[in-house]
Amino acid sequence: MQDIKDIKYLRHLHSTEQQFKKRFNALKNIYEARITHLTASIQHTYDTINTDELLQTMSADPTTKQFVPKAVADIVQNDLSDERERFIHTLASKSAQFETHILTLKRENSDKNNEIAALKRELKQG
Repeated sequence: MQDIKDIKYLRHLHSTEQQFKKRFNALKNIYEARITHLTASIQHTYDTINTDELLQTMSADPTTKQFVPKAVADIVQNDLSDERERFIHTLASKSAQFETHILTLKRENSDKNNEIAALKRELKQG
């Protein structure tokens, strides 16, 4: 009897480990996508700052040169905020898709359980 309990425990442990690995890999993929998005956003921000005619004009004028760091900070802040919002939107969209899929699977599971129950009743009736 103890051997059966040990086997069941080991199976449960293996299943738990597999679930953890799947969640870990999913989170890893999300973070890697986030890094990719951030890298692209930073590159875009860098390009924007380097090609912004207003910033170049401000930098060349001694009167407005002092405002360049604030203008650059504003561009960086806006670009990072936009990127964060796009990423959140992507995650929310994926979450909604998963929730819809889960509901579909639950409905299908319920339908299958009803079919099994009906077949069991038929078998009992002969």
